[in-house]
Amino acid sequence: MEAAETANYLLHLFYALEGRWRPYSSRLTFHLDNLEHQGWQPGELQTILLDLISTGNPKRQQALARRVITLLRERGFDQFYDEWVEKFDQALAWEFPEIT
Repeated sequence: MEAAETANYLLHLFYALEGRWRPYSSRLTFHLDNLEHQGWQPGELQTILLDLISTGNPKRQQALARRVITLLRERGFDQFYDEWVEKFDQALAWEFPEIT
């Protein structure tokens, strides 16, 4: 459930980085392509979000977190990561078994 809840926050973040409001959930599939210049391949973000809300796979959450950290650094938001670096690094270092 926690993993699924983060999808909403991520979407608000991704659209805020573009100076846009997050579309309604029922319209997301029509607007996710607007975020491709953040480095997402066509259809990739939709696949990632569906995986996040359906499996909550912690290894994939870590991979997504690394991409979000990189994106935020590219956009000049280093200070937020730097303030929480120990907590982020600790969570990203946790080992989880592969879930298929």
